[in-house]
Amino acid sequence: RWLLPALLAALLTVGCGVRFTYRQLDWLIPWYVYDYVDLQQEQRSLLEQRLMSQLDWHCRTQLPLYATWLSVLADDPRAALRRPALDRHYRQLIDYWKTLAGRLSPELAAVMAIATDAQVEELFQNLEARNRRSVERYVTPGPEQRHEQRVERMTQQLQRWVGPLTDTQQQSVVRWSLDLQPMAEQWIAARRNWQSQLRGLLEVRADRQALEQGVRRLLVEPRQLWSADFRALAEANEELTLQFLDDVGESLQPQQLRHLSAELEALAADFDALACA
Repeated sequence: RWLLPALLAALLTVGCGVRFTYRQLDWLIPWYVYDYVDLQQEQRSLLEQRLMSQLDWHCRTQLPLYATWLSVLADDPRAALRRPALDRHYRQLIDYWKTLAGRLSPELAAVMAIATDAQVEELFQNLEARNRRSVERYVTPGPEQRHEQRVERMTQQLQRWVGPLTDTQQQSVVRWSLDLQPMAEQWIAARRNWQSQLRGLLEVRADRQALEQGVRRLLVEPRQLWSADFRALAEANEELTLQFLDDVGESLQPQQLRHLSAELEALAADFDALACA
């Protein structure tokens, strides 16, 4: 849980400076960890040692895959955004995540295994503080404000990839936001349940095998912990969003397609340049 966000950002980032950011992960990831829990020197050394090994694996084996995948998308971006090709690419992205999560699970378990009781308490206090901030951001605002925020976020993301939107595309964004089923409260409840499961594992962390298996399950298959109602909501919104992207793909203008292809090619080139020999 500590390492995944920073590493996955190297795959998903849409901001500038991908090469710079990826090359700084050896200190950005520990910095991220320390924001949740203060590690002792022995733990810091273990984290740094295992992190360097995994960063080497990632740049040797995963970055070339990302670069190839993005190049395929860049060759025909309109086709990539139409169903069922879009579904295949979405599943591919999930597979990349699962590969990364499965690879890192033993490393995370190794660091967790030597955590003190005080560190466990500190970790979950910080996690709950993040939960409360998420409530303030995603639950407390009224429906109209949440709708406006979704429209703004999606508009910014689309413009990053395809350039200025047409009036029709902007209207599609508004309809997509209005059609989404509210699920912020259920999402935060699911996250707290996930954290509760992690805390249970840490309470018996002396059992290293159980810890490794449990951490892998939590990271690779978190949906198994979702309630039936939340899973139905998430799947409905997921389908709605994929169909929305399909509609956007169909409506892309020639200049938007060129913009999207150039962005994908640039990101593929970044990952290709970062890949270890």
